[in-house]
Amino acid sequence: MSMYDRFVDNDYAEVLTALGNIFNPTVPISDKVSDIDIVSEYLGSVGSDSAVDGTDLFLTCMHSLVDSGSKVVRSSRDAVSIALKIKDLYPAAAESAEKVLVAPVSTVDSERGFSTHTLIKTCLRSVMTVGRLDKLLRFSLDSRTVDEFPFGKAFKQWASVKSRRVLLLCLFHSATILGHGYLLDV
Repeated sequence: MSMYDRFVDNDYAEVLTALGNIFNPTVPISDKVSDIDIVSEYLGSVGSDSAVDGTDLFLTCMHSLVDSGSKVVRSSRDAVSIALKIKDLYPAAAESAEKVLVAPVSTVDSERGFSTHTLIKTCLRSVMTVGRLDKLLRFSLDSRTVDEFPFGKAFKQWASVKSRRVLLLCLFHSATILGHGYLLDV
């Protein structure tokens, strides 16, 4: 499923597509006229003072580099990087580049989070506090296995929280933790 399909019910799909096209060096500059208008209108709606002329000039410079065979601009990432480096000359292009960098590539992570939330907070756990749910979600989404967990480091941090635990740290200096065979390194 494309980004356009995911955001088809609102105007953001059009803005995301236009932002992607503006910084794509393979899209001819003549095809970017409507994209510039869409992005300028969007930037104006979110309170930006950017001008359309600045984006036009930036795109003219970028495409002159591409047309001359320069290897400075080979991808959208290169174009975004250049726009950010020369933001004093082309503030509208730099602001558009910033929007490209924060645009969602996919919704997989958020969908995974909601699925995990549904698995953790069941009807049997309906009185769970938000804090506990947050901690359980973090544990679940961390995805480290038991073998990868740094038990020694975790124990040291736990032992350092209260001064009375210093005695425990000394007692367990060379003991194993939870029977997993991890030795503490002090």
